[in-house]
Parts: sequence; structure tokens; C-alpha cells
Amino acid sequence: MSQTSDPSENPVSRAPLRIFISALFLIIALSTFFRLPGVWWERGLGLTTPRGYTFHIDENTFLYQISDFRRHSPNGYVKGWGAHAFVLQKLQEKCSGASISPVTAFRLISLIYGIATIILTGLVGYWLFQDFQLGLWSAFFLAFSGLHSINSHFGTSDACAAFYVLLSCVLGIYYRRQRSEWIFTLLCVVVGAALAVKFQLSLLPLLALVCLLDERRWLRLFQATLFVAAGFQIWSIFNYSPWDFIAFLKHLKNDNISVPVLNTTVFDGFLFIPEALIVSLGFGGILFLVLGAAGSAPRIREYFRPGDWTRLADNPWLYFAIPAAVQFLLIAWMDFRGTRQLLPALPFLCLIAGHGAVRTLNWLGRPGSPWPPILVAASVIAYQLSCVRAIESSFTADPRFAASQWLSQNVKPAEKVTAYQEFSRILGGYELVKTPADYILTSSNEYGKYLGKKENEIYHFFGGPERLEFWNDLFNGRNKQYVLEKKFTRGESSLELSLANKMKWPGLSDFIPHDVVIFKKKT
Repeated sequence: MSQTSDPSENPVSRAPLRIFISALFLIIALSTFFRLPGVWWERGLGLTTPRGYTFHIDENTFLYQISDFRRHSPNGYVKGWGAHAFVLQKLQEKCSGASISPVTAFRLISLIYGIATIILTGLVGYWLFQDFQLGLWSAFFLAFSGLHSINSHFGTSDACAAFYVLLSCVLGIYYRRQRSEWIFTLLCVVVGAALAVKFQLSLLPLLALVCLLDERRWLRLFQATLFVAAGFQIWSIFNYSPWDFIAFLKHLKNDNISVPVLNTTVFDGFLFIPEALIVSLGFGGILFLVLGAAGSAPRIREYFRPGDWTRLADNPWLYFAIPAAVQFLLIAWMDFRGTRQLLPALPFLCLIAGHGAVRTLNWLGRPGSPWPPILVAASVIAYQLSCVRAIESSFTADPRFAASQWLSQNVKPAEKVTAYQEFSRILGGYELVKTPADYILTSSNEYGKYLGKKENEIYHFFGGPERLEFWNDLFNGRNKQYVLEKKFTRGESSLELSLANKMKWPGLSDFIPHDVVIFKKKT
């Protein structure tokens, strides 16, 4: 792809610029329309506490974090994401004397970061690669990726981290081209921000490469260390002393390396990635991702000529590929893998898919008839839209809503309902009590981690082997105290998720259960 001057300076490109802006605005409007209802996911359940209520168990970590933000309690989570809602709350209190729910604040901030990532992805295609079609298709695949869509209204740091990863890649490219001190400083600060919100280690090799390619490489490495540390502290509101940071690293090491882990291998991790990508991008995105990667493969070899590494260093794709490759390696190495861990690499994959779409549609249009590319493009657009609509509808069809309604109508005031984890705690549900409750409520997010598993196949975060035995006995009719009372199930929300459920592939989210089950104490 060509790398010429700003396309807005070319009179011929002004018409595509207007088309690009209009189409990108439409993409943003539609994606916001699909995502916005998820911000108020649990509305109508009557679940309110001083700090809000959420089905998303990781959101609770950040809610506890901002409730006492200045207190240092290392828990494996950096404080940059919590700082966002903390600052917003303080501003609201000073301006109006009131503040919105911290859950809603987190989710709205996440939504803004998600939309910003879509816009930046489109601009990368338009200004960086000088191709407005590439910009639009890349933005489209990201906007209507199921993974990006749902994580853009979760109050977690994933969408925020993905934005800073993409911005770091862009700044690295522009520093390579312009050698501006301001761009280098901004790049380092943004990397520090990415570390502050999610400890995004995949950016460190990229920053190291940028420094080593500079003639003053050792000075650059020293400056980068200082500027990254500054960015980390700014986004954490200067909440870390050196001792606090060391304590955080020890906790992070204990969580991810030292604790007993699952019986998985790196090979399992590499199998996980393509399975998760199918669910994350949808078949439309996967089709063009494969075509884009296959079409680019012959060109990649041209950049690996011995003695001519400058050409490779000047290739903008390299700056997107490095963090993505490191992220894939980290996922393969980890024992606790989740589909959302692909999110930092998703804009890069959507750029490849956009490249595949442009090449394929241009090839289909060669015979002279416009209809083949129009029909293919319309089919892919319609499929991706329907896929995301179905995925987002799973929030309004969450089976915990139906279970909540049933409990409110059938459980007597004196009866107790217990839920073992926050996945399952809904209206009428409480933490585990010592006295056997009248009802046990659980969701597939919880019991699914135990059914049919061996002791070395589960992570005993709490409960231990006793929890494993309990759930297997309960669901196999061996428990003498409880019997199945009611089950609420949602239908699979997309073709990809149906396939994932049958093939035991990773799902899009561990926070929307497939079903909710209620057991009643025998009389």
C-alpha cells in the first residue's frame, strides 16, 4: 500500500474523504445503538446497593478499588482503570453534589474508549495506509465484532487497554517517520497509561524496538523508562510508591505463576486462539482475515532480506504485528485464558480483514459488473450486523432475569436462597450461609467449571475439592438434601456461539450464563 502525503491535500481524494466521514459516522452510530443498552444491563432487577450492583464479577474488583482508592491493597489489579471512575465521581461531586452509579460510570467510560478505538482504526486505514476503503472495512469489522462490542460496555479495563495499544502502535510508526521528540514522549506516556490500566506487557517489545532503531538508542531507552514511569503514575493518580509497586508485582507473580495451575499446555493455548477468534470476529470477519493474511504472505518475504532491515523497520504493519504476536504468546503461555485477552490484538486483525475485503471486492469487480462485489459486501455487512444484534440481545434475555422473577413470586419471606458466587447472586440470592438454605441458585458460569472435571482440571480459587464433589453430586442426583426445582435457559445468540457451545470452544463472555438452575431443599 502506498504511503504518500495527507490525502486531504489531494483534490481527487476530497470526495472519498466526505464518503469516509459519512460512512464512519454511520458505523459509529449503529455500533453505539447496539452497545448502549448493555450499559444498563441489570436495570429492572431491583438490585441497588451503595456501590451499585453488577453481574460482572470483575467489575466488583474495581468498585471495591474506588471505594477506598488511596489505600494500597495489592490484588493483582493496577489502579489506572479505577482512577477513571474515581476522578469522574470527584468532578461530579464538586459540580453537582451528586454522582452516577460507579458501575454506570465505568461502563460509559468503557463505551467511549470502544468508540474511540473504532474511529482510530478507521483513521489508520485512511491516513496511514492512504486507503479509505481499508479504513471503513477495518472500522466496520471492529465495530461489529462480538468481542469488541460487548467489552465496550463492560466496566472493565479491556476496551481501554485496546485503545492505548492501538494508539501506541500509531505513535511508534509516526515517530519512525518524523523523529519528533514530542511524539516519542507521547508514545512513552501512552505505554505507561496502558500499563496503568491493564499492565499491558505486549507493548514493551514495541517500545524497545523503537528505541533500538534510534541512533541514540541508549539515551532513548533511559528516557523511555522515565517517561513510561511518569505515564504509569499519572494514570494511577500517583498512587504507587516503589514499595507498593514491588508488592503489586509479587502479587501478580503469585496469581499467574506461583499458584497451582490448570493442566494445560502451550499447544492448548495456540489451539485456543483460532477457536476464540471465530467467536470474536464472526464468520464474515474471519473469512476476510484469512483472505487478507493469505494475500499478504508473498509480500512479507520481501521485507526479510538479509542486510536490509531498514526496509522492514519502515513497514508500518510491523508496529501492529509485534504487540499482537506478543499477546498471542502470552495467551498461549497462560493457564487461565479468556477470549477477551484477544482484545488488544483485535484492531490489527481487523486491519488485515479490511485489507482482505478490499482486495477481494476489487478482484470480484474486475469483470466489469458491479453486482458481485456489491452482493458480497451487502451479505457480509448484513451477517455481521445480525450477529452482533443477536449477541447484544443476550443481555436483555439473560436467564437470571427470569430466575429473579420466579424467586420473587415463589419464595416465601421466611425462606432463604443462597448463591455461591456473584455470578449467580440475583434478587433473593445471598452469600453462602452456614445453615443449609431453602434454595440453592447457580448459573452455568459457576457450576460449569466443575461438572465432569477432575481435580487437576479446575482452579480451586475457593472451595477446593469439596466444591468439585458438591456440584457433581448435586447435578447427578447424588445429593440427599436438594432436588432440581427450576431451570432457565437462553438460546444461543449467534451461529458462532452455537458452534462454540457444541465444540466446547471458548465463548464470547464468561459473564452471560447459558442457563440458571434452582435447587430446592427436600421436605
